[in-house]
Amino acid sequence: MNLVLCFISTFFLLQVLGDVDNKEVFAWKNITYTKIYGKGNKVYPTEDDFILGNSIPTNFAYHSAEDKIFVAVPRIFKGVPHTVTEILVKKHKLGSSPPLSPFTGRPTKQLVNVFTTVIDDCKEPRLWMMDVDQVEYEDHEGKYENRSVNIVAFALEEPDYPEIVRFEVPNDLVVEPLSFGGFTVDVLNPDSGCDQTYLYITNIDESSMYVFDYKKKEIRKFSHESFKPDGSSYHQRHKFGLFAVALGHRDENGNRPAYYIPGRSTKLWMINTKILKDANFEFNPSLIGDRGPNTEAETMAFDPDTKVLFFGESNSGRISCWNTKKPFNVENTDVVNKNENMIFITALFVDVKGDLWFMAYTDNPLIDAAKIPSEDPQFRIMKMNSKSAIKGTKCE
Repeated sequence: MNLVLCFISTFFLLQVLGDVDNKEVFAWKNITYTKIYGKGNKVYPTEDDFILGNSIPTNFAYHSAEDKIFVAVPRIFKGVPHTVTEILVKKHKLGSSPPLSPFTGRPTKQLVNVFTTVIDDCKEPRLWMMDVDQVEYEDHEGKYENRSVNIVAFALEEPDYPEIVRFEVPNDLVVEPLSFGGFTVDVLNPDSGCDQTYLYITNIDESSMYVFDYKKKEIRKFSHESFKPDGSSYHQRHKFGLFAVALGHRDENGNRPAYYIPGRSTKLWMINTKILKDANFEFNPSLIGDRGPNTEAETMAFDPDTKVLFFGESNSGRISCWNTKKPFNVENTDVVNKNENMIFITALFVDVKGDLWFMAYTDNPLIDAAKIPSEDPQFRIMKMNSKSAIKGTKCE
């Protein structure tokens, strides 16, 4: 089942908190692409490559050193010319609708279908993505073959971003290739080579987690009852399993709490990465607690400076918070953002400067945006300073 088809089955309302410096970085009614001129003045993308309204961005990453955003646009429908794109932020006005430019990296194979992009905290940062290597629609005239899911990374400090990692996930391990959710990257030695790197990857329909050991070039998959949906207050068509993983504060041994949430559950769980990194581990997670009615969340982000964990709630539509230095209970949680113009949050992360970024939808993206009568933006990229966001709240 396609990840975005699950995303859009849910609707919710939000209101803006006036005391938060919430900036609309970019906003689009329809996604468009930079025109490229080839031989004989041929213009790319062509009419066959691009269909207005069929591009639905699902995730993005921000590279502060270049002030550049990398946007994932999965091939859910026909007419998506580039599945990974980029925007140089400083070239455009805040709140504008810049066309997406094709990714300038150098993959060894064509990127087919990418849902999520993540930049790690390596001293020489790498852009990671999962290419599921197949599309959802069938009318692709043999252009895209169903192959294997690939974990791919690019060196952002080198010219033209060469591909430096490509790992093919064994086919017999994957049941639902189009249902991979978010993933997080854990770099144990960010200042000395970054070879000790692990990826913790979720699959929402399998209710499973994949752990990729970059140094050993090994991947394993496991399931647990805590990965499964258990919510009843959230009226949605799809039952989301394990959706998001966020890594907390690193201890003196390099281990971190890995917080995780099923999409249709109000419970927050935790497992130490020491266990996840051990191929012979016994999975025994801790239940941190129940966040209360109507608090299901599908995105999370941890701010290492404030030690605050942020949640993108899918039932109430809010961005809520919990300071991990305090006991977990409803009285110690709060709300830092809500906006009536947004109905779905698809990405949430804190950058190296302490800014909390997120992506939100305004309307159901399955409806052709070109036919929606409203001129209001359908997709937004927003940001706010995380310290300012929690000021005066229970998360401060």
